[in-house]
Amino acid sequence: MDTRRQPLQRERGVAQRRPHPQPQLRQPVQPAQSPTQSPRHREPLSPRTLQIRKQQLRSRFNEQALQQLEQQAKHRQELNLLRQQKEQLLLQEQELLYQRERTLQQAEKEKQKLLKEEMLLEQEEQRLQREKRRVLERELQELQEAQLRRQTARVPQASLQAPTRKRSRSVEEEDLSDEKVSRARIEQDQKRAQEATDQHVQTKVEQSSPLPPLQLQTTPSPSKASASPTRKRARDTGDEPSDEKVSRARIQAPDPNDAPVASTATTGSNQQYQQVERQNDTTRQLKAEIEQPSQQPEEKNQDEDEVKVEDKCNKFPVDELCKLYASHYHYNEYEDTKYKYCLVTLPKKLLPELPPEYRQYPEEPRILTLRLLSEEGWEHYDRHDPEPRTLMFRKRKPYE
Repeated sequence: MDTRRQPLQRERGVAQRRPHPQPQLRQPVQPAQSPTQSPRHREPLSPRTLQIRKQQLRSRFNEQALQQLEQQAKHRQELNLLRQQKEQLLLQEQELLYQRERTLQQAEKEKQKLLKEEMLLEQEEQRLQREKRRVLERELQELQEAQLRRQTARVPQASLQAPTRKRSRSVEEEDLSDEKVSRARIEQDQKRAQEATDQHVQTKVEQSSPLPPLQLQTTPSPSKASASPTRKRARDTGDEPSDEKVSRARIQAPDPNDAPVASTATTGSNQQYQQVERQNDTTRQLKAEIEQPSQQPEEKNQDEDEVKVEDKCNKFPVDELCKLYASHYHYNEYEDTKYKYCLVTLPKKLLPELPPEYRQYPEEPRILTLRLLSEEGWEHYDRHDPEPRTLMFRKRKPYE
């Protein structure tokens, strides 16, 4: 019993399965063959024709193969050229990169070198500023001490400087105003104290008993006008006091810091003798200071001060001065890419050893030092604007 043709029973309905139809194979349509074209009636080819056909096929194949080979050779040559060009470009790029790195390294080295030189120059400038400040402070301190010494030395002998007072005032006009005012006040106070002590001494001398004769060395006054007011009053009255009374009056010359000395002047002969000796020493010193400006040359006019410094240098033998300076050089050397630098500091302690006409012109050490160093190829380089005792020189380095 064939169950394929029976319907299938399902829940929803009956479905009939039909078999697939089998495909029918088509027969190839053969053309109608003529009796001459049938294989039975085909004539065999002769060996000559077969050989010709084979040669034709072979020639065609060879031509195509040759064309293909030529094309392949051309492509290969083009590829080789492109590869060579690529390699050359890569080499050039590598060389450019190497040169760039090298220039960068050189620039970095130069930059570091310049920074180092700048640091050295800054340190040198700071050191020079410190030295200059130290020197200025020292000179200011020395100047103040000299002014104080001058004031203290001139105060006790204000009464003995009557003839030279007019000249000293003309000299003092060039000093500072505060110094002139203080000196005038001191002179006025001293004059008043001198008058009071002279009167006091005169009364004490007249009341005291005469002293035993002592051989005292009293220095005479610098001039007739510088005599004490006691002698002047005695000349007016016609009764000139003796040398002993004059010495006693000089003993009682007032001290600005010690006023009651006059009251203790008549205590005893030993004290008087010591005071006379002390007064003689001070008067000698003050007389030497008073006479010192008269020995110095008078002040020159401004026109005479403009004389060339070289003319003043020629007054003193230059060779001896160069020998004197050559042993006192204090210099520091440093260099950069083009120049060598030489910083020369002229010592201050050397100046007192030189003659007076040399010390009056502070520019002469610069000129003489320049003469000495110019013979060795150095040139003056005023970059740091140094003080008169500090000079900067430079010399071009030889070509390397």
